[in-house]
Amino acid sequence: MTLGDLLNHKLLVVSGKGGVGKTSVASCLGLIASRHGKKTLIAEVNAAERISELFGVPPIGYQETQLAQNLYAINVDPRSAFEEYVVEQIHSKRLFSLVFENRFVRAFLDATPGLNELLEIGKIWSLSERDRDEEGNPKYDLVIIDAPATGHGLALLNVPRVVTHAVRVGPLKTKAEAIMKLIQDSKKTLLLIVTLAEEMPVNEALEMIQSAKTTVGVKTGPVFMNALYPPRLSETEGKEVRSKLKNFEEEDWYPSFDHAVMAYQKKFMLQNFYLNKLKLGLGRQDIVELPYIFRPHYDRNAIEQLAESLQAAFLEQPQYLEKKRRRR
Repeated sequence: MTLGDLLNHKLLVVSGKGGVGKTSVASCLGLIASRHGKKTLIAEVNAAERISELFGVPPIGYQETQLAQNLYAINVDPRSAFEEYVVEQIHSKRLFSLVFENRFVRAFLDATPGLNELLEIGKIWSLSERDRDEEGNPKYDLVIIDAPATGHGLALLNVPRVVTHAVRVGPLKTKAEAIMKLIQDSKKTLLLIVTLAEEMPVNEALEMIQSAKTTVGVKTGPVFMNALYPPRLSETEGKEVRSKLKNFEEEDWYPSFDHAVMAYQKKFMLQNFYLNKLKLGLGRQDIVELPYIFRPHYDRNAIEQLAESLQAAFLEQPQYLEKKRRRR
């Protein structure tokens, strides 16, 4: 899959184990898409905001906020989504406040299984499929969900299917069916999983891909292997360097330097092991390898750097190079 193929979807869902860099990858994709002329929205889901921090803007909240040219963001929380949905139905914000701001009703709604997830994915469906601009065109060309971690991310995508089976008739069932149709449309929606070259993230990535196919029915795209350390020395070069360093064993700096070289080599060998494990588990499915960004602060500059690496990684894929050779 080329980068162009990826960005031609309407909805990209970025998920994976917590701490693997989902928000960074979602931000990079949003930045690249916007520069390709696509009006793009990044949607965080009921999360402590990271997008606003990365782009150096004030907190976003439940408001579509511009980050850059053609690039916007929102943080979808279930309470705001519920209010918006109900007011659309009853056409009265005052009546909503009288009935639904009651603490007993609120406690009941908060305890209803799956309701929050349905409200969140429902809002995203509206932004992706229903909402229009002043000229009647789709409001956004692409919506990217910075989804919750693995299990919660699948629950977010699966809840419309659960609702369609649980509810017989009514507007809730109709909306759930529309959301499910979008999620399961492989031409519009793609699940992108981010992982690290470590045991738990790789295992969860492989499990999520299987569950996504069998339970949710959503198509999975390339897997993003994030934060890979670059090769500094080959195994042979490492041995040669350490052999020559023996001449400096009496120096004060030697123990720390020797330990750093050994630790780096072990880290690199271990990440290659888990990268190969992921490749074996995925078969022919694409893997996009992204580098570790060595910066003291992860900010807009880091996202820019990672975006360049992401674009380069797609250009280096065997499928792309083969197509390029054929065109020649």
